[in-house]
Amino acid sequence: MRVSRHRWLACLLTLLGLALLGLWAPVQACVLCVNLGDPFTIEIERARLVVFGSVASSRLNPNAVDGTSEFLIEAVIKDDGTLKERKTIPINRYVPANPKIKFMIFVDVVDGAYDVYRSLVFSTDRVVNYLKNLPPRGKAETDETMAARLRYLFDFLNDAEPEVAADAYKEFATSSNRSVALAAPSFSADKLRTWLTDPKTDPARLSLYGYLLGACGDPARDVALLKGCVLRPDERMSNAIDGLLAGLIQLNPAEGWRVAQDVVTTSEMSFVRKRGVLTTMTFLYSAHGAAVKPQVLALSGLMLKQADIMDLVMEHLRRWQLWDHTDVILGLYGTPAAAAPMTQRNIVRYALSCGATAHHAKAAAFIAELRRTRPDFVKDVEEGLRLEALPR
Repeated sequence: MRVSRHRWLACLLTLLGLALLGLWAPVQACVLCVNLGDPFTIEIERARLVVFGSVASSRLNPNAVDGTSEFLIEAVIKDDGTLKERKTIPINRYVPANPKIKFMIFVDVVDGAYDVYRSLVFSTDRVVNYLKNLPPRGKAETDETMAARLRYLFDFLNDAEPEVAADAYKEFATSSNRSVALAAPSFSADKLRTWLTDPKTDPARLSLYGYLLGACGDPARDVALLKGCVLRPDERMSNAIDGLLAGLIQLNPAEGWRVAQDVVTTSEMSFVRKRGVLTTMTFLYSAHGAAVKPQVLALSGLMLKQADIMDLVMEHLRRWQLWDHTDVILGLYGTPAAAAPMTQRNIVRYALSCGATAHHAKAAAFIAELRRTRPDFVKDVEEGLRLEALPR
């Protein structure tokens, strides 16, 4: 099937917009975390050789720039059979020898020569035991097996080795929402309370820590803490509303959902904070499903009345396959509140996706009329949905 250049551009822009908003991504990942890249386990899986050790000796060339080094292998993380019990690896670059500075290096072999393409610095050998004892990723990994990995990783989130602490967080970030929810009740509330209130904690982690505290914390102590962080955030907490609110809902559902409604209906509330509430709903519905469906639908109904966020709500409802607001969404088409091109597009995406549901007849009639009045527009939207469904 041939597709016009204009239609391909429209589809590409749609997918790009969804990716930037976190609605379309190649892998399942915890929405409360910041994507900081792949964890060690995934990098190691792709690598040919990974070893840990230090530079035993080095020689600088006469130009005082280039040189060679001999890397002393203290632990083999991965070997495809190339090392054959080697104790050292020659490196075609100059690195000052220092037994106190440890490295984990990722190595390829090109034309018989060892090529180090990535190196990480450590002050101890803790990373070796960390990786050795980490439960492996299974070929048929489930939320339950992922949760078991997270229970092990939790204690390393604030490790003294920065690279280990960063890797533990990356493991959380690349885990499913449900696996995080399954593991969370077993964590230490005391540690989370300390990390959440420590001004040295990376702000990017506060959303995750807020949710985890809510899942394992003490309502008598932590409801007030989390509620204060949501309603009166300082500069560090301002972008963590999604996890903080999800944690509050875990500790006190009635109060948490009421606070969420207050956030989305307060006229002066920023779009960023409203979008944070939408992320809260995404996490909780993904993790708990039918248990939170009534609250998710009620909050979605309120947000569909707001022009600045309604297009995102429609797309989330479509992704969740929740069709209860079909009449409201279809009724918005052609109104001033839904005049934005992206909002119109998302209404049509929603209608095209209804399928064999109780609302299919109304959606089908809506699309049939639109095919008569705006046939090219409908084709553009259909092509975008087709591209989105392709294997990635």
